[in-house]
Amino acid sequence: MTSWVFGREYTDRTLKDLLALPYRRTTIAAAKFFTVFATALLLSIHVAVVGILLGFLIGLPGWSRSSLSDGLIVLLVTTLLTIALSTPAAFVACWGKGYLAPLGFVIFMVVVAQVVAAIGYGQYFPWAVPALFSGIAGEEPTLPWSSLLLILLTSMAGIGATFSWWLWADHQ
Repeated sequence: MTSWVFGREYTDRTLKDLLALPYRRTTIAAAKFFTVFATALLLSIHVAVVGILLGFLIGLPGWSRSSLSDGLIVLLVTTLLTIALSTPAAFVACWGKGYLAPLGFVIFMVVVAQVVAAIGYGQYFPWAVPALFSGIAGEEPTLPWSSLLLILLTSMAGIGATFSWWLWADHQ
């Protein structure tokens, strides 16, 4: 979604039209980030609601209010961590002037995250942290705060790089 929101203007050659609007470039970039955040959060809520309804419809055994609330909290935090890691893809979309470069970047990060997590250093690689937190590896999520700080720093770096690109790049 981030690659599409930030890279589509390059592909459609409508970036100059967007830059001609009477808004600051940082306002446009911030609006794009807000759109990605809101859309991803709404999609996550949609997936949770559909999953819960389907679980009730098929009579999925072993659920309780506590397991539901615990699962929703894990899903919310995992969603927020994943959304935070989408900001470097926004910069790659701007730098690559399209939506294919960030897709390649994300696929590469997922593959590297799998390898890094498999050798035991996933807590030190930002793109592995959401999966480790969610417990998808079969273990209880016991991550140090430094892992969450690493995601925050990675997210801020992506936002800063994207804003810098929007401010100072020659948009031809």
